[in-house]
Amino acid sequence: MTVAAHSIRRLPCLLVVLAAGCTSGHHAPATSAAASHRASPSAGATPVRALAPQHPTATWQLLGWTFTTGQRTRKTLDAGKTISGTSHDQLRQAAVVFSRPLVQPSCVVTAALILHVTGGRQLKDAELGVYPSDESNYLSSARVPNSQLDLSRLVDNRPRGYALTVHVGTLQIDVTDLYRTWAAGGPFPSNGASVDPTDPMAFIVRPPDGADGDYDVLISNDRNTLQLRVVERASCSQAG
Repeated sequence: MTVAAHSIRRLPCLLVVLAAGCTSGHHAPATSAAASHRASPSAGATPVRALAPQHPTATWQLLGWTFTTGQRTRKTLDAGKTISGTSHDQLRQAAVVFSRPLVQPSCVVTAALILHVTGGRQLKDAELGVYPSDESNYLSSARVPNSQLDLSRLVDNRPRGYALTVHVGTLQIDVTDLYRTWAAGGPFPSNGASVDPTDPMAFIVRPPDGADGDYDVLISNDRNTLQLRVVERASCSQAG
């Protein structure tokens, strides 16, 4: 992806429900990571086993509205928005980067992003979406932000994880379809976009739309509470 492709941010790319046009391919390979397994009870007639929880390799706090920059951080993450149609409108988004998918798409039983909400503002109004990042390689490796890159660009706005209600404590968001699609390299549904399944997998956690609203969801950035949990069919081997 060229820097020029990121220099102009169009509002439909920000509004998640209209983000179908904000897609781009992935190219650079990433370092592989190994996974350990532990046995888990069978799901119905199908024996399954859970991978050891994966912890993020990088986390970023993203800020902006028509163009989103950010900072790699270990501080508490904020996913929220202040939108009322003024020049001060802002989306607050978190980018969470994990290693490449470790399970073949056909072998994935479930995948869940585990967040620990420590507090926030107006949580009764809050909802969160989890989307595939179009800058996973950059977010995985960079230490400082590049002012010419829009760090909240998506591969697609579907499939996604979605939390309709948010509360203080552990929040588990189903990302099974998103994990499977990334592990398969696509295609993502809106424009048939593809990714390199050996790329690190980055999720953007943010409000699911750009409608008027004002809330913040504060998310612990502790590696013990921020996790990706994947359950696979026991008959499947770990991805090579």
